[in-house]
Amino acid sequence: MDVLVKAMNDDAAVTRADAIQEYSIDIGVRKKVANKTPAELDPLVLLMQELREKFPFNWSGGGGLLVERSNEPVYAPEVLREQSVFLSVLTLTFSVL
Repeated sequence: MDVLVKAMNDDAAVTRADAIQEYSIDIGVRKKVANKTPAELDPLVLLMQELREKFPFNWSGGGGLLVERSNEPVYAPEVLREQSVFLSVLTLTFSVL
């Protein structure tokens, strides 16, 4: 299983005097599966749910405030179907003043 992390930022002006920077962090889980059965996929879906719950809304860390979490779809069905790979990405967006 691979766990991948990618970060990016987007500057958005709120007023002329202030600016809020938003940083998004993608946490991906990728695993080749032998069988596309619930016995093999359910633990991976559960792992993604547990990762999501580790970061509740308004969680602050590193000077930023978590303002958005996204994990839709929970996994990429086309990648699972075509390549027998479970692929899921959790995106966390933090707002920093």
